[in-house]
Amino acid sequence: MYPLKLFFLSPVTLVSVIGSVFLDVCYCIWLLVQVGSREEQFFLHYNILSGVDWVGPASLVYWIPIVGFLIVLSNTCLAWYLFKDHRDMSYIVLVTTILSHVCLGMATYMVLFLNV
Repeated sequence: MYPLKLFFLSPVTLVSVIGSVFLDVCYCIWLLVQVGSREEQFFLHYNILSGVDWVGPASLVYWIPIVGFLIVLSNTCLAWYLFKDHRDMSYIVLVTTILSHVCLGMATYMVLFLNV
């Protein structure tokens, strides 16, 4: 395995992990401010063809930042594993982490737009 300290000294790694964690924290704060601890039902999924197809408790919207954190954790571990032999592939995995967080941001926006 590549030394963890040297892995995090790479600029791509540093920007990707810090950026992803920052976006994840922002989404969590955004949800806390907008949703809080409501007990009402929320529209959790909207489909253009059939409309709202998943309704559930408001607490389920907090799965978005949890999934984001799991993506950061798994992709960072995978990138660290690949870093020694396949540095380019490691960078692709890290950039994918940022792109997935952008998609999670759009999902957060849509869930809040449907409900608040």
